[in-house]
Amino acid sequence: MRTIQTELVQKGLSKKVKGQASKRRQPKMQMGRLEIEGLMGINRPTYPRVRGAFRSK
Repeated sequence: MRTIQTELVQKGLSKKVKGQASKRRQPKMQMGRLEIEGLMGINRPTYPRVRGAFRSK
C-alpha cells in the first residue's frame, strides 16, 4: 500500500524526507518558590468545623 507522500517522491514532485528534523529543545523554565507553593496549595484558605458548621479561618 502506497501513501501519497511516497508517490510524490517517486514522480519527482516532492523531496524525500529523511526522518524528522531535529528541533532544538527550549530551555526549561525555572519556577519560583511562590509558584510552587501555589501549585501545592499551601496558601489556600482553611475551613475548620466549629460546632458542626464549616467556618473560614
